[in-house]
Amino acid sequence: MNENESQASKDEKGPTPKGKSHSRWTNWGLFLASCFISLCILEAGMRLILPSLDSHEMYLPDPELGNVLRPGFEGQAQGVEVSINSHGLRSPEVSLEKPEGTFRILVLGDSWTYGVCIPQDQTYPAQLQKILEEKHPNRSIEVINTGLAGYETYNESVYFKRHGYQFEPDIVLVGYYPVNDFHDKKAKYERHAKEKAEHPLLYKIKRYPKTDMRTYQYFQYFRSLAKERLLEWWRGSPSFNAGAEELDSHYQLVWTDYYRDDFNGWKVAKESMREIGDLSREIGAKTYMIVFPDLRDLKYYRTVLKDRFYPQLETAAVDAGFEVIDSTPVFEKYEGLEEEIALGDRKGGGHPNAKGYAVIAEFLADRLEPEIPNE
Repeated sequence: MNENESQASKDEKGPTPKGKSHSRWTNWGLFLASCFISLCILEAGMRLILPSLDSHEMYLPDPELGNVLRPGFEGQAQGVEVSINSHGLRSPEVSLEKPEGTFRILVLGDSWTYGVCIPQDQTYPAQLQKILEEKHPNRSIEVINTGLAGYETYNESVYFKRHGYQFEPDIVLVGYYPVNDFHDKKAKYERHAKEKAEHPLLYKIKRYPKTDMRTYQYFQYFRSLAKERLLEWWRGSPSFNAGAEELDSHYQLVWTDYYRDDFNGWKVAKESMREIGDLSREIGAKTYMIVFPDLRDLKYYRTVLKDRFYPQLETAAVDAGFEVIDSTPVFEKYEGLEEEIALGDRKGGGHPNAKGYAVIAEFLADRLEPEIPNE
């Protein structure tokens, strides 16, 4: 068909009616408006009927740390009552300035230190304070719990440099869980901080569904639950998510392979240890690191996994100025009896229960008590 014939054919069809084009855009506009209104109604209904999942009100987003605890929060999280003090810590109320004559221990850590699924007075920092007070009845002792689920050594260093040192601790204690305290979160949080600084409105819009929309929160919850149940069915046993990138068929993981100098997460962890150690020396505090075991299989951890990572970890911690406390010996008698000292359920995973935390607190008290001077 030549050019004249093609043009004639177009002329015969005539121009596209403007009404149809307008109608198409109108339909799309009505469709999007109805979706938005429906979502608003659904969100309002869910807020009236359903509670916030996992106490989202307890958290505040933070570009450098991921999340922080909301100061003054009172409520339930993971089935237990939670009380957050005015400094945003799951700890009794304390003044920022250390009272005269008070001996302070500042505990940095992750979910083990925070105490997931455990009442506040049964976390190991709380039990440690009680034991030390009994040993020194005439001495004022404060053990400040700064732990939060999801934190790793990098987060703890950022928190300590930002706020923790201001409590003027005499001892800085880092609770270290070797399975997942060395993932490389630094790059992600630095990217978030840069985005918030350069594009604050865009940053807030992107974060809004996760932090404020109950519809989104429940969608993510059911999505995660379905995925977990599918994995349980596929494997034939309950799954355990320790946050490691790879797991073998028995959930005895290859996380030990990541304790190597070419893995950026381990580089960041060592750098963070040095930062905590350096600042602790500046303020005159002594630093300790307690290394927790993998409670999923204590014997396998002791006889196989520990030798693969512990020498590297101990060397890095000592070089950073820490005295390292290996908790493996105190848990040895529970090999094969892990259910006595671990939560073990799907939600709590391999975290300690109240008895497990008591074991840790008693062990720490024996090691730290000589550091507390008599009045």
